[in-house]
Amino acid sequence: MTSVAQPLDAEDIGRRMLKLIDSIRSAQDIVPEHIQQTTGLKVDIWSADQSKYGLSGKLTDAWYYGLRSMPPAAPGAKPNSLLFSFSDQNGGDADPTPVCGLTFQDYSHALSKAGFTEKPIEGIRGVDSWRFTRGDVSVSAYVFGDGDPAAPGACVSQLIISARA
Repeated sequence: MTSVAQPLDAEDIGRRMLKLIDSIRSAQDIVPEHIQQTTGLKVDIWSADQSKYGLSGKLTDAWYYGLRSMPPAAPGAKPNSLLFSFSDQNGGDADPTPVCGLTFQDYSHALSKAGFTEKPIEGIRGVDSWRFTRGDVSVSAYVFGDGDPAAPGACVSQLIISARA
């Protein structure tokens, strides 16, 4: 694999995550080697059984990004989900503008173009998130704050990427 520079901003890391999502066809694609090859980012393995792994980086003094495996509850099972998120290192007080390089609409458009269908997921406050599905792959997208994910300018705070067999 060719080494790639770390993301410079939230738009770059968002585009890398969209490229990764588009490349996933099954749970066999949710492995460190595939993530590293597709994103160009170094994946660290955190457990002896290699079920816990991920990557992270600093975007600004206040904001970091991270992608980590979400192993199933069964001992020894291989991960079938990933959690991507932007993290505020100021206890929730940081302005999210630096991580809004891509809006929810940008993610939605890219996923739709990649063949995903979308559906709003209702929550306590109205639309809580959106679910995108394509075959055995699903992506749940969440935004910062209490707003509707589809509202203009809404920023993605996290993505849960899951794949069946």
